[in-house]
Amino acid sequence: MTKLNKAVLGTVATLAVVTWGVKTASSPNYDNQDVLVPSPKASVPIVGTRTELNRLSLTQPETKTVKTLKVDPKRTVTIDFPIGYYEHLDNAVKKELNELGNSKEPIYVLLNSPGGSVDVGNEFVSLMQAADGPVYTVCVGLCASMAAIILEHGTKRFALDRSTIMFHDASGGARGSLGEMNSILQFYRRGIEKTNRYIAERSSMKYETFMELQKDNLWIDAEDAKSLNLIDDLVRLK
Repeated sequence: MTKLNKAVLGTVATLAVVTWGVKTASSPNYDNQDVLVPSPKASVPIVGTRTELNRLSLTQPETKTVKTLKVDPKRTVTIDFPIGYYEHLDNAVKKELNELGNSKEPIYVLLNSPGGSVDVGNEFVSLMQAADGPVYTVCVGLCASMAAIILEHGTKRFALDRSTIMFHDASGGARGSLGEMNSILQFYRRGIEKTNRYIAERSSMKYETFMELQKDNLWIDAEDAKSLNLIDDLVRLK
């Protein structure tokens, strides 16, 4: 085997997530009057670099708006495991989303996951988008990597106060000839761009801004995610 072939086989290609836009639907079932303390709606800050995250205003607990989200246990799907690592859990979620999606009643997806498989996560997103009714996503602990992507595809995106969200560039590996790997790389690069543009546009953030924020892993709490319009509301579950 030539040195070139050995180098080719060892080349690592960047992988990505391919997603599509989210549909619009009716408002979720939460009580707008049930808040801790009313406060004026904050405008979305213009963030240019990662250092500007530090410029977000600090909201005091007594002025934080936390709404009550009424969740129907019979129409709730929980993803609280690494995605793609336990086939029986992945299949159970896909079955629930498929069955619940036949009704126009809302579905509530509760997320507490470190992320995982892009392919399996995309199956979840596809089933969410195929549902006849709205699908509301809620970060109840940690939404990292693919779990954050799923969160962003909710008809409305919610998070418990002090929950954590993490975005980053997807990664993986590829083997084969230089031409084969380049073909795969181009495919996944396109997927990365689609995902990041979708998230940026939905948050009213410039694409370049979001890319700068998440390039070295963007760890953010629910409060700051709300300020950046990466979620729609802070909630408590009922």
